[in-house]
Amino acid sequence: MSHDPVDLALLKSFLAVAQSGSFLAASEKIGRSPSAVSMQIKRLEAVLGKDLLTRNARETSLTRDGERLMAYARQLLAKEMEMRNTFRTEPVIGQVLLGVPDDVIERFPMSVLREFSDQYPDVSVSIKVGHTPSLLKEVQRGDTDLAIVTYVETIPGIEKAEIFYREAEVWAARKGGVSANKSPIPLTLWDEGWGWYAKTKGILDRAEIDYQIVLHTENITARKNAIEADLCVGPLPVSQLGDTLEPVPELMKLQALPTYALGLVQREGSTNAVDFLASYLKNSVSYGGTH
Repeated sequence: MSHDPVDLALLKSFLAVAQSGSFLAASEKIGRSPSAVSMQIKRLEAVLGKDLLTRNARETSLTRDGERLMAYARQLLAKEMEMRNTFRTEPVIGQVLLGVPDDVIERFPMSVLREFSDQYPDVSVSIKVGHTPSLLKEVQRGDTDLAIVTYVETIPGIEKAEIFYREAEVWAARKGGVSANKSPIPLTLWDEGWGWYAKTKGILDRAEIDYQIVLHTENITARKNAIEADLCVGPLPVSQLGDTLEPVPELMKLQALPTYALGLVQREGSTNAVDFLASYLKNSVSYGGTH
């Protein structure tokens, strides 16, 4: 481990790679070449003396040390933004209508909005709950200023959203439950029209798993409740396992599930209040309610 200080520019590049999942996407986000971003990550790894990313042909993922660094990177960059804003001469004033998907709202860290309001008391934030496809259309029409969206590649207009959070999903079952041992295995999956449904069903079909879908829903909370009741097993983000759920060893040997990701999309011609809230969310939200 080097005794050199950690440059915030290195943390910004690291965060961009972690959020986007690739050096190319990160380079486009921060306006640097992929090779420059790669060099910055190598420099950061040298300073900390740890491998932060696992690189392969398909995507880039965080190591355990990379996951630990994420929380620090978000905090430091949020503090940097807070410091800059303290010395701004131009006030941040306005109203922001923030859209949040119904499967996210129950787990959304409201403390982040409270702290944003503390820093920007002249900005009024209202929340509207809806489905991702509807929120995307509302932002495009200018009816909603900013929206958190569940990032699924097949949703029309999703390419305009910037990924700011991603997490692995696992096959989850109740600890000590019996659902995972049944034949056919009772499953809960997303709605059939949802992008992750076809990918996940394809994984099961190719593996020739004997299963029965007993609950279709895109709502994570509904799926988690059904799994906790030992009615079925199904995909969940790792952060949702808690103390009552655990991965299913047999299913975890299958092809990896689609990555769970969230993105931000904002309307064209948005105000500085919208811009500041978007930046604050990207730098502050560490999913699961901490930052």
